[in-house]
Amino acid sequence: MLLLAAFTFGKLLGGPKLLPNTSPNTTRAGALGALVATAALDAALAALGLVPAGRAPPGERPMADRARGAVRLVRRQAAACVAQAVLLTVAAALGAVLS
Repeated sequence: MLLLAAFTFGKLLGGPKLLPNTSPNTTRAGALGALVATAALDAALAALGLVPAGRAPPGERPMADRARGAVRLVRRQAAACVAQAVLLTVAAALGAVLS
């Protein structure tokens, strides 16, 4: 997911290369996108109780609550995948119509 965020931010925003000699296709916007996605994923997992926020000790929530949070997260990820598939299909259809 984080690589996808880096790729997406890099392609959308472009900008100067981060390390042209080491990784020629990595942009600063892509690196920033991965950082933002990492923070967002960490916050989402902490809100669902799947990982402790900050450095809190584990085990503050019962396992049943964690399992429900994991199921919610998987459902949301599945919905996001379906939405992306629909958007890609629409984009491909529009590309075929416009060309």
